[in-house]
Amino acid sequence: MKSTNIIKRKEVLIFILLLITHLFHIIEEVLGNAYFIESLYKGLTNFLVINMILWIIPIILFFYIIKKKKIAYYFSIIYGLMMIFDGLDHIVRNYSGFYTGILLIIFGYYLIYYLKKELKKMKLGKTDRVLRFALAFWWLGPWALRFNTEWMNWIVIIIGWIALIESFTGWCGLHRLLSINNKNQ
Repeated sequence: MKSTNIIKRKEVLIFILLLITHLFHIIEEVLGNAYFIESLYKGLTNFLVINMILWIIPIILFFYIIKKKKIAYYFSIIYGLMMIFDGLDHIVRNYSGFYTGILLIIFGYYLIYYLKKELKKMKLGKTDRVLRFALAFWWLGPWALRFNTEWMNWIVIIIGWIALIESFTGWCGLHRLLSINNKNQ
């Protein structure tokens, strides 16, 4: 792999912006006294601990994005999707976190766009189908992100099933949607 300046890599810059926006989103929820801090998380301490863990995981992914590890690109696409859904959830339900929710949608979209662009440049093999299956399995599992609105949960489930079917058959066209070249499979 050729060495490139990290600052010139757009996916790295967008990832940094998304991480910063995610942090400010948590702060906006706390300062806005979001009702779900008490009702869902049973207090501010639990809310902050869980959200800091959910913020540290993408930082670990960021380290592997810098090293251009393919699996980190796939998990980062899921992180971008989760941020888009979180931003949409705050906008639709008019929660506190509304303003940073808009930025989460924008940066999440661009992160996915630039990660897909980089994935196209990488040589993909048969293990990518296994990776897509594992990500789809995780996406459908009980440990995946769940939202307060039922329609958002249905979107998550539908995307998970499409990804799961596509990982086995390749016929759903998800690889075309993600701009992944399947010539090696």
